Amino acid sequence: MKLSNYLSQKIVAILEANHVIAEKEKDLYLYCVDFLFDVIIFNLTILLVGILCKKAAIALLILITLSPTKMLAGGAHAPNQLLCSIISYSISFLILFFAEPLSLFSSYLWVILFLVSLVAILLMCPVDTPNKRFLKSQKRKLKIICSIYLFCLSILFFILFLLHCKSLYTTMCLCVIVIAINQGIGIFLNQRRTPNEA
Repeated sequence: MKLSNYLSQKIVAILEANHVIAEKEKDLYLYCVDFLFDVIIFNLTILLVGILCKKAAIALLILITLSPTKMLAGGAHAPNQLLCSIISYSISFLILFFAEPLSLFSSYLWVILFLVSLVAILLMCPVDTPNKRFLKSQKRKLKIICSIYLFCLSILFFILFLLHCKSLYTTMCLCVIVIAINQGIGIFLNQRRTPNEA
């Protein structure tokens, strides 16, 4: 995103000018600061749109469910930051605006889809990429953390189910479906690459 990139370049330039970081560390800091600003701006944008559209709870659930689980579970990555931003915003806004209409479907359908997606995520996680391969110890650690996080999400899902908050647990279900599909795409793309390409 241009805004996060602009802010990160300014901050890193100030840090470098004041000899807080060395010139050889500039790219690393630029990447980290840019990623941090990108996450903050994304979360604030989704939350702000949710508040303005009187869908704050749905927006909050998207942020709680989608981004952290995607980071833990892994999956396909866009080839560049712009496309990544477009896909992330598009998916989040689609869920934000279609969760309520879709909640008219059977409650039990959403429960089944949620549980199936959860199991799929757990079986596939973590999905790495050719650019970032995980060691066995890293995979084990990520799988444990992801399992704990999904367990917490499951508790929240079933509390919302028992409270008959259909649009809210539908939101959570849509998020985990997206993550499971993304993991499947990631595995498919990894398998299409030859060992030399990976």
